[in-house]
Amino acid sequence: MTPEASAVFGAAWQEKAAVIDANLAAVSDTLRESVADRDMFTFEAMNSCLALLNQGKKVRGMLVLVGGELYGGADESVLVQAAGAIELCHAHLLVMDDTQDNTAVRRNGLAAHKRQGAFVAQHSTAQDAEKRGIDMVQTAGFGIHTHAIYTLLDLEVAPERSNLAVKLLNKRLFRTGIGQLGDLSPVASADMKVQDILQIATDKTAYYTFLLPLEIGAVLAGASLNELVRFHDYGLNTGIAFQLHDDIIGTFGDPSATGKPPMSDIMEGKKTFLMAKALEVASGTERSTLLSALGSKTLQADHFQQCKEIISQTGALEATSLLAAQYAEQAVDALHRDRHPKWPQRAVDFLSALALYSVHRRG
Repeated sequence: MTPEASAVFGAAWQEKAAVIDANLAAVSDTLRESVADRDMFTFEAMNSCLALLNQGKKVRGMLVLVGGELYGGADESVLVQAAGAIELCHAHLLVMDDTQDNTAVRRNGLAAHKRQGAFVAQHSTAQDAEKRGIDMVQTAGFGIHTHAIYTLLDLEVAPERSNLAVKLLNKRLFRTGIGQLGDLSPVASADMKVQDILQIATDKTAYYTFLLPLEIGAVLAGASLNELVRFHDYGLNTGIAFQLHDDIIGTFGDPSATGKPPMSDIMEGKKTFLMAKALEVASGTERSTLLSALGSKTLQADHFQQCKEIISQTGALEATSLLAAQYAEQAVDALHRDRHPKWPQRAVDFLSALALYSVHRRG
């Protein structure tokens, strides 16, 4: 990407993010008001979930806007509301993911369940503050997700369009759930296969993060179901590229940019292509070092550094980086191959730049 193209992409990104953030601020106020007369623990549970909306890249919301732009756009307020709804769904999924992985940090702050648990412990004598924190944010997250659904259903568009948007959301979220089940399944770490990891990335990330929001924006702008196939290869390739790079920066990136501790993926025993590739080619001693670190809640810095060195020396880091770049290039090729001749060039350029950005970002 040339510096000029990068500058244009960055400006478009900031423009879209500002619009989405303004909508989310208003929606958050509405949701807080809905529990303002309840007890302080209920209010804080909602607050803990909504805090997840304050940061993040808003990629999914942006893609709703771009999907609508590709097909002439619906009323701008419709697309912005839909973008906000998708970001609300994402907040709910982050709550679920963090509680299932017992993640302590999210986006440079406490994960929602940790924040809520600390609040319960501080303001009550409950002996099960941590569990209550988890239960409360999971319930609040479900409420936020429900709000997103009826936001889509209440959009001022033809009912068949809003109904189709909700059907697409549920269809893709089902696929996301299958991916999460694969991520959670107790397969021995030593038996991780790179193809299984790529399938999880496809199910959990690609369909939901890249394909779904483009589809929703497009159908709200009037695109037919037959038109949505144009997004398929672009969305899936970009999603896999994004996840592969996410695995790299999760372990080798700057925590101030990624928003989480660099050891967290290994400590959680996360199934990553990076680790699967390293285990595939590591020597016996190297495998033992990696496997003893995976899932270790007491992982020490020196052991973690050994793991990073093994991942690098086995070529797993380079292989993952190269594969991510290949998927990004395939996404760009698919975008230009499958594009509709009437798609505005500005929107196409944004999607092309996004695919490339997915493997160059720092966080």
